[in-house]
Amino acid sequence: LLLLNKNKSSVKKKKSLLVLSFNADDAASLTKRAFELIHARSDLRDAVWSGTMHGLALKIVNRYGRWSSQRGRMTVAGRKESWNVVDSILQHIATNDNQRHTKTSRRAKELFHESVREVGWRRRGLVRDVCRLFDFWEEAGLLTGVAGGYWEDSDGVVVSGESRSALERAGRRLGVAGGSVVALALEIYPWYQQHHRAKNRLPLSSLASVANYLLSKKYPSALRHLRSRTSHVIVDEYQDLSLSQHSLLRLILRGADSGGKTLRSRDSFSGVLGSEEDALYDTPKLFCAGDTQQSIYGWRGASPGITVERFLRDYPQGVIISFGVTFRLPPGIIAAVEGLQRRKEREFRSHEAVPTNTTSRDVIPPVPVVIQELWDVRDEARHIASQIKKKICHDRDAESVAIIVRSPSQLPHIRAELSRHSLPIHSSHNTTGIHLLTIHLAKGKEFDAVYLPGWEEGIFPSPLSATRVQEERRLAYVALTRARKEVTVTFAAMRAGSSGGWKQVTPSRFLYELGT
Repeated sequence: LLLLNKNKSSVKKKKSLLVLSFNADDAASLTKRAFELIHARSDLRDAVWSGTMHGLALKIVNRYGRWSSQRGRMTVAGRKESWNVVDSILQHIATNDNQRHTKTSRRAKELFHESVREVGWRRRGLVRDVCRLFDFWEEAGLLTGVAGGYWEDSDGVVVSGESRSALERAGRRLGVAGGSVVALALEIYPWYQQHHRAKNRLPLSSLASVANYLLSKKYPSALRHLRSRTSHVIVDEYQDLSLSQHSLLRLILRGADSGGKTLRSRDSFSGVLGSEEDALYDTPKLFCAGDTQQSIYGWRGASPGITVERFLRDYPQGVIISFGVTFRLPPGIIAAVEGLQRRKEREFRSHEAVPTNTTSRDVIPPVPVVIQELWDVRDEARHIASQIKKKICHDRDAESVAIIVRSPSQLPHIRAELSRHSLPIHSSHNTTGIHLLTIHLAKGKEFDAVYLPGWEEGIFPSPLSATRVQEERRLAYVALTRARKEVTVTFAAMRAGSSGGWKQVTPSRFLYELGT
C-alpha cells in the first residue's frame, strides 16, 4: 500500500489492489486500518477492492461470464436453498414411480433405500450428509466437470474409479455413513446442478470452480483483462482457502498453464477487452498472512497441510516469514495453547515455516487460564452468568465479554441464565451486549474476557468430527486465543442422557493437554 500510495502511475493506469479475507467485514476493516496508517490518497482508495474469495469469484462470474450469456446475473444459493434442493430431489426419488417419471432412475431409487438404512432411517440425516459431500467435493475440486454443469447443459461430472475412491475417502473424513450415500450423491448431483442452473443460482461452494472455468476455458481474454488490471493481491486468513480457491488465486496471479497459448488466444471478447498488446503486463504481486493453527475449515476443503506447501509449490519464488511473537495474548494463554501444539503431530515435516514456540510481549500481564468443573449444564450456565455479572458490575463492559461454544445446542441454558441475571445479549437489535458465538463464528474476533463452556467428550471434540480430531484441536486453539486478557474453561460432571436420567461425562481430552 505504501508503494502504491507513492506511485501514482499504477493508479492512473487503473491498476487495482485486491484485499481478501475470510469475511467481508474483516477485509474492509483490514483495508481501513491500513489506509489510516499510511494516510492514503483518495484515488488509491478508489483503486482497492476488498471482500472474500467467494465474493471475488462471484464478481468474476457476473462481470465476465455475463458478456457471452443470455442468462443474466447469477446469484448465490444459500445453504438453506441448497438443502431444500437436495431434500426435494430425494423426496421425488422416494415417492415417484420410475416407469412414470423417467428422471428418477431405478439405480437412484435403490441407492436411496440403501443410504437411508445406512444413516438410520433418517431422511434429514441423509440430506445433511449429501449436502456436506457436495460442499466438500466442490470446494476441494474433487469432481471433474463441475463448473460446466452449472454454466451450461453439459454431460455433468466425470468420475473415474480412482476418483470414486478419493470421494469415498473424503466422505469417511466428513463422517458420512457409508458408500451408498456417496454413490447416491454422485447419482443425483447432475439434477442438483440443473435445479440451480434453472434459477441462475450458484452454490457458494462452486463459485471458485465456475470462475476458474470461465477464465481458463471459456473466455481466456477475460483472464488477460483481469490480470492486466490487477497490481497486487493481499490475502488474509490464507490458511482458510479451499483447494478450488487456491487454484483460482494461482490462475489470477500466474495465468493459465498452457505455455502462453491461452493468454494470447483470440475469442469473441478481444475487441471489448483490448488488443493483443494488452497481453504484456506486470505479473500481479501477492502477499499472504495466515496461521496454520487456525485452519478449522477442513469440511470445506481447507487444510493446514496445504497452506505452506501449496504456497511454495504455486509460487516457487515466494518468501515465507515466520512470526514468533504475539502482540495481544497474555503469557498464560500462550502457555495453554502451546500444550495443544505439543500434543498435535507435526504438520510441516518438510518446511520449518511455523514456530513451535510463541512468546508474548512483556507489557502484557500474565493471567492464567481458569478451568472450572460444575455439576451439570444448568449449574455451568449459572456459574458463568454470575461471574459475568460480577465483572460487569466491577470494571468490564458487556460487549467486551464473549461466551464461545462448540455447538449452538449449548446456548439455551446459557441464554436463560443471562436473562435471569438481567444481562444484555448482543444481537442485531442490541450492539452492547454479551456475545454468544460458536467457535467458527468467533474466529477473527477478540474479547477481553472469554468463557468456554462444555469442554467434555461428546461435546468438544464433537462426535461428528471423530475422524478429524486434529481439526477439533485447532478449534480449541482458536477458542482460547479469542481472549485478550482472561479466559475461563468450564465443563460439567453430569449431563442428561438421551433416554432420560443423568449420566457421568468425561472431561475433554483437550483439558489435559493445556499447558496451565
